Amino acid sequence: MDASGYIKVIDGVYIYSRENAVTGIWHYYFKIGKRVFRKSTATTDINKAKIVAIHQFQEATINIDKVPAIAAAPAPAKTVSFKMVANRWLNTRREENDFERNNKVVTSYLIPFFDGVLKMKDISTITQSQINDYILWRRYYRVTGDGSKQTMNIYQRGGRQVKAEVVQYGALADSTLNRENITLNHIIKFAMSEGVVNPSALINVPRFKVEDDNRPHFTEQQADKLCHLARDRTKVKNTRNQRERRMVYNFAILLRYTGMRPGELLSVRWGDVDDKARIINLPGTKGANKTGKRKVPLLFKEAIDQIHQMRQDRRDELDGNEPKSGEHLFLKTDGTRIESLKTAFSNLVEACDFEPSKKGDFLSPYSFRHTFITQMCRSRAPIALTAKALGTSVEMIQKYYDHNITDDILMWMDTAKAEAPAPVQAPAPKSSGMLNLEFGTGGAYIEFGNDGVGVIRRD
Repeated sequence: MDASGYIKVIDGVYIYSRENAVTGIWHYYFKIGKRVFRKSTATTDINKAKIVAIHQFQEATINIDKVPAIAAAPAPAKTVSFKMVANRWLNTRREENDFERNNKVVTSYLIPFFDGVLKMKDISTITQSQINDYILWRRYYRVTGDGSKQTMNIYQRGGRQVKAEVVQYGALADSTLNRENITLNHIIKFAMSEGVVNPSALINVPRFKVEDDNRPHFTEQQADKLCHLARDRTKVKNTRNQRERRMVYNFAILLRYTGMRPGELLSVRWGDVDDKARIINLPGTKGANKTGKRKVPLLFKEAIDQIHQMRQDRRDELDGNEPKSGEHLFLKTDGTRIESLKTAFSNLVEACDFEPSKKGDFLSPYSFRHTFITQMCRSRAPIALTAKALGTSVEMIQKYYDHNITDDILMWMDTAKAEAPAPVQAPAPKSSGMLNLEFGTGGAYIEFGNDGVGVIRRD
């Protein structure tokens, strides 16, 4: 390779990879007379790229006798597998916040199906029927597919091997399929932009119609019960269990009083916390924060007090020393970051023995976020400020949380009606067409005319 980054194939023929390329595709370059030939080889394989370059040079040469004596080689079939395209697309997303989510979908489901089940070596042959087959395979993956065969999870925790039964799942919900299908749709469009799938191909990644699902949230009574139980469960003699349960308690309190996403909270380091300004500076950790860098206001005293207590607990563990700014708030006993508290939280919810809801809502750590947003809406906080502080959008709040507010308004109205003194209906002249409703003893009443318009009057 010379200083310019070009690799010589034969005299006058070169291949190169662009510096800003993320896909690793090779390009060829040569000149015939004053005319320059420069184009993609459509392959990441250097040997295949050289063959393409020579073939294109031969094709473009007017006088074939001037071509160096090299065994002629036909251009290779430009077949690219689904796996290759999917991995190249992932490389373009490596620095994005959604990389971990996309990576899981690609490596756990898309590649195992298209590369494993279908053995798709040429993505250009992909059909709508195969897309539909994938949707069906993915929907029942944990019911009758490979996902149903795993009965135990084996992992390391605190230097020990832990075995846990795999949670049994039903068929995948349409909303989850829609979310995962975004990844598949991006890959198909990427393949079309790369020229390995015909842009006019009739390929449609379906999006299922999903009714606006009311996101499950804790009622005030449920939140109180769960937080009290979490605190009580820390009162055990075993030091190891006590510490683990204290982390779950800290987790529950901060979720309840900050509205942060579980992944965001677990990503917070001590250097991100500004006690005096009452702010947590989220750095935009990949896989944990949907909205990138933002500031989380600490609106409630309970959250600030809990952070102070966590800091003091950590000082005690460090023999009076302050925790380092790069250290996470949620740590295992060995000092490494806690990646998830989902199982421990589920056990806590189960221990609360809540009455099952009519809708069959499943309460999770995320449910505290829904509770927090609902409370903010109830308090008449400006919806735009609420959306900004919580890293969401006005549209999302209106779509998913208006139902909670509506339910609260109806409940308030029913309560107000039950507690209010019975209105006294004043007789109205038969000819006037008026209806008078008198409230209390203050002499004020509302007078409604035939047109339905009410006017407040006083005696």
